[in-house]
Amino acid sequence: MRNINYIYVNMLNPLLFSINIPVVGLVITLMMLGHLSNSQYEMLKMIILIINLGCILIFLFREIVLFLRDRQAYDKNQLLFYLFIVWIGGVIVTNYFFLSFPKVSMVTRLNIFVLYYYVLYFFVGNGCGENTGYISFSLCAVFWSVIGLLAILHLDLDYLRIDRSIIPVSAGAIHLYLADIFAILSICVIGELKNGNVRYLIFFISLFILFILGSRTSLYAFCLTLPFMIIVLREYKGFIKSSVYLIFFVLIVMLILGRDAFLSHRMVSFLITGNDTGITGRIKYFWEGMSCLMNTPIMGDYVGQVKNGNGLGSYIHNYFSIWRQFGLVPFILFLYFAVQMTKKFAAFMKDGLPSGGRSLVYVLLFVFNMIEIIFSRSYVFPFAFISIGMWVGVTKYFAANQTPQIDL
Repeated sequence: MRNINYIYVNMLNPLLFSINIPVVGLVITLMMLGHLSNSQYEMLKMIILIINLGCILIFLFREIVLFLRDRQAYDKNQLLFYLFIVWIGGVIVTNYFFLSFPKVSMVTRLNIFVLYYYVLYFFVGNGCGENTGYISFSLCAVFWSVIGLLAILHLDLDYLRIDRSIIPVSAGAIHLYLADIFAILSICVIGELKNGNVRYLIFFISLFILFILGSRTSLYAFCLTLPFMIIVLREYKGFIKSSVYLIFFVLIVMLILGRDAFLSHRMVSFLITGNDTGITGRIKYFWEGMSCLMNTPIMGDYVGQVKNGNGLGSYIHNYFSIWRQFGLVPFILFLYFAVQMTKKFAAFMKDGLPSGGRSLVYVLLFVFNMIEIIFSRSYVFPFAFISIGMWVGVTKYFAANQTPQIDL
């Protein structure tokens, strides 16, 4: 068991994090910008999938051994997460065999991959919380730089966004996934920095890159982590620094686009008008979904948007979609995770951070993910499970060390 723990802590955790945050971000960037053919992209996806499945199997074997060795001491929160996964898996399998509608196979494949990503990113976060080495986090700085540079080199100055003409049609809305990964990369880099001035500089460079990547949710969720970072670090002068940087950021964007183009830009205009087609559509899908859900609140309304004649993407655009897709039990379990994560977050905000940067990563990721899943991201976006995994890992690490002054 000691050998398995050594491999787990020193090899597999850094490997899993590095592949699924920095490397995946770079692969998506290269595909979007036309530097990878579709066949090359699919081949890399398959290699990453095989490595991930191997890591997950080893992790699960380790957890089974730990559980059998001492069931009383085994982490109850982790057991609740496995219950969450098994329940959703049962819903997917049951509906595959008992539902009959034209897109059942396609929906089943989608939800199996969603479940796989829940488990994957839970283990990614869990490894971070259990205080693995910093190798994977140091790699973030390199990949953050490369992805940012590639985005700037392919910038369409007329619209201040990545040149859409070079993005393959098959890429779909993958820029949303890339923007989330880049925001997470930025948080990991910022969380490890000790110099406050450099930290704010990296933050606003990241803000500019997120602006040109074109995901409003990623941009504003990341932007709203800033006040929490200032407060939890007790760097109250950071409000002045960040205000200066923010004014400088807006002036640069206005200088490139012009005032009128800036105010009508998709990333900004909804702040002025208070609405746009994207927001209107999300509100419409929310109330449609909740209306269907109220008819079957316990069991949910599995892929109801498809059965009702809408497209696969017309789900509720927040994590209420877990309730609709998989029923009340997994939704209650997710709410439990959210409440417990909030307690840990509140403790950090009240008492300050333990020594080290990993706890800052936890705080910023929590804020970023919670904003996303409340306002925009549906159940198919799995990055909230990094925060759940980190919370479980951080909790276990506190219990093992019996001291609040630790390096998370």
